[in-house]
Amino acid sequence: MRLSLFVVTGLFLGLSSMFGQTKIEAESFIDRVTNDSIVVENGVSIGYFDSAGEQLIYEINVKETGFYQFSLKYLAATAGYVRIQSDDDSYFVYELEPNLKNGTSWWLLPINDWFDFPMEKGPSFYLSEGTHIITVTNGGLKVNIDYFLMQKTSVTDKEAASIKTVPSKIVVMPNDEVFIYSKVYNASGEMIAVPDVKWSSNVNNGTYKAGSSESTDVVTVTAGSISKDVNVSVKMPEKKKEFVVSKYGRLKADGSVKDQSGNRNSRLFG
Repeated sequence: MRLSLFVVTGLFLGLSSMFGQTKIEAESFIDRVTNDSIVVENGVSIGYFDSAGEQLIYEINVKETGFYQFSLKYLAATAGYVRIQSDDDSYFVYELEPNLKNGTSWWLLPINDWFDFPMEKGPSFYLSEGTHIITVTNGGLKVNIDYFLMQKTSVTDKEAASIKTVPSKIVVMPNDEVFIYSKVYNASGEMIAVPDVKWSSNVNNGTYKAGSSESTDVVTVTAGSISKDVNVSVKMPEKKKEFVVSKYGRLKADGSVKDQSGNRNSRLFG
């Protein structure tokens, strides 16, 4: 059953736990951007969140200014990404692992056995006291979400000191494309989400598109006063395995070779 577009009013309810975490129920969004496929499953989770560019929008109440990390409990059909973005445009790409236990019937895994994104693998977002809007964007995978967790961290430095990119170098064939994102760190080596990340003009919505002939290129990402160059090689592969891993990440095999998202072509942010 598909539900028509609706808006849930009121604040995103947070439930404090023993560990100082705020639990944010996925179905408590205040708005959504969708092709009308997102549904609330039995009143306890979000389902059919499965198209690139679809968004869930939440309103949260931050009681104390500081840095916060996010996590989520989810179930995904394939490996892929969701992007969490705060209202100052700070964001991070969260890589999700697939449910391989049930094969093509991935959604049959009981909700108590869904996966938890490790809190420590995400950055710390700086949030001032008060109300904030958090936007969750689908990167092109089928995923159900039970809830999000938000936890205050000990981070205090919000100045970018270094940048890493995923992948660290790009090798693609002519006319092909690859998704790329950044990880920003402060002087203490703590990963932080910052609002002023900018990409060179050859990256559109996180995607680098290669030209029609073999060449070299450079992608540049900037955060505040620092920048990082990523070397790009556009060529027909000489070493097939090296090329495929560089472009598609960890490979999955289930009778045929596929990328880490379980597809013959990357599923990218639109």
